[in-house]
Amino acid sequence: MEEKNSIKISLSTVLLILALVLIVILCIFIYKLYNEKIIANQNSLELQTQVNTLNETITVLQGKIDSISETINSNTSIENNNGNISNIETTYSADTSFTVEQVKQAFQRYLNLVSYNTSSPSTLLFELDFINQHSNEVAKKEGYLKTNVKFAQFKDTMLKYVTEKCYDNVFANSFIDENGYLCYFDGGASGVSYEVKNVTKQVDKKYIAKVEWSQETAKEDVTFEFGIENNNGICVIDYCNQI
Repeated sequence: MEEKNSIKISLSTVLLILALVLIVILCIFIYKLYNEKIIANQNSLELQTQVNTLNETITVLQGKIDSISETINSNTSIENNNGNISNIETTYSADTSFTVEQVKQAFQRYLNLVSYNTSSPSTLLFELDFINQHSNEVAKKEGYLKTNVKFAQFKDTMLKYVTEKCYDNVFANSFIDENGYLCYFDGGASGVSYEVKNVTKQVDKKYIAKVEWSQETAKEDVTFEFGIENNNGICVIDYCNQI
């Protein structure tokens, strides 16, 4: 009888110990899960803080970019109707979707360059700030004067206003490359000026412009058809024909 009681007590004790062990293990497991949840929440908060910081940084940088862009745009100038082309504004666009006003400005700049070149190539160089006085050095090619301006620098500037094709058709005879330096034709004609009145888009890159042509006291309304191209975001003239 005592042996049966002893066995029962031993089993009860063992079961009690096992229950306590299970309870301890369960408590440890729950505590571990709780700690992991706390750590996960802290990590989440830290990540959210980093995201917020990055968003604030992006906002600040975007503001600086916008400010720089506005500064660039405000520092450029549009030439007036009298033909002043110093510090000419360059019109930027991400694609060929230039506004009619941007195209009008680009065409006015082109006509100003044509006017200066017709008057005398040296006038064009004066207006673009490449020279500040006439050259006295005669070039190898008869009728041309040599400058200390790099021809490549001059050509790069011209391609901000016209395409390569337009340059070759309109300006190439007035300027030549002699051993890497710019030479210009020493001559010219009576000065003319152009004032673009309005521009109308036809199809794709083709436009029609109504222009007032003037020479001394004479004035005349003329019409041009011209095309544009996008040169790295700059609206440039590709061709121009009077119609």
